[in-house]
Amino acid sequence: MVITFMGVVLAAVAGAAVVSDDGTRPYRLTVPATAAGLPIDQGQTEEYRTYNMEQDAYSRRRYEAELGGEIDAGLVGAVYADPADGRLVIFRGLTGSGLSPRKLKSGMARLLREAGLPSALRDVDPGPNGGSAVCTPPAKDVACTSMTSTTIVMIEFVPMTLAPESRLDLERALRILHGVRAAAERPA
Repeated sequence: MVITFMGVVLAAVAGAAVVSDDGTRPYRLTVPATAAGLPIDQGQTEEYRTYNMEQDAYSRRRYEAELGGEIDAGLVGAVYADPADGRLVIFRGLTGSGLSPRKLKSGMARLLREAGLPSALRDVDPGPNGGSAVCTPPAKDVACTSMTSTTIVMIEFVPMTLAPESRLDLERALRILHGVRAAAERPA
């Protein structure tokens, strides 16, 4: 079973901004078979869904309070295999309306603190779909979140095995974040 930093945040309350364009173009989220050139891992995705894909009404209200707008009830997600780095890339996404990308960093930091997790976030390039994006500082595990006015995309990188792993380069994490967003965010 994959239990992750972002999963704990979602379960406890919630989830992780350079503003490029204002992120107002509406998107919907899909779960592509490949994202950022990485194949979906069906077994891990199914296991993950049974454990970690629920979003209760309280969590949804907390997201709305901290990030503005309204969150739809549905949470989408998948697990992608990255054998080159020996990691799984866990993708979670929420859709909504009226979300405020400028509130991402401060709102996510509050949600992380509420969940008792480290709340240091680094502004990063959100990529071609605009909005805002943040990542945890590179350490043992990296997690990134991006937000437009209609989507929240969270990705986390976890080791495939319990063997000692190397740090994930933030530039690689951003390439994967941008690739996941390009594959999963579709114009509404």
